[in-house]
Amino acid sequence: MSYDEDTLVQQTIADYLRDALGWESVYAYNQETFGPEGTLGRRDDREVVLTRYLGEALIRLNPGLPDAAYQDAIRRITEYSVAQSPLQTNREKNELLRGGVQAQFRNAQGEQEKRTLRVFDFDRPEENHKLR
Repeated sequence: MSYDEDTLVQQTIADYLRDALGWESVYAYNQETFGPEGTLGRRDDREVVLTRYLGEALIRLNPGLPDAAYQDAIRRITEYSVAQSPLQTNREKNELLRGGVQAQFRNAQGEQEKRTLRVFDFDRPEENHKLR
């Protein structure tokens, strides 16, 4: 048996989160394939938001909107300003995740519309996809 960090810490935590809490765990370090159909759907290892899963959650929680609404929500969640401090950015993103993200899009009549999209299901937290 190997007694390295992966075995002693990471695998132990992954097993616990899977068995006790029902989380999904993906060990991607040095094994991830990148691209839309890759392991996690990331372009590269600098992309920290898993937009593939975020998009799926937005569609599930806010059905029936045009793709532009979901894309705008993803953009607002993932964009950041270098003029902001990390603390300001964290506060802003926390508000978006907890309170919803306002997305703009054109409705079927071609009119500009704004809607606040939910990111998490706080009423039924067990329905949220939990990936570590």
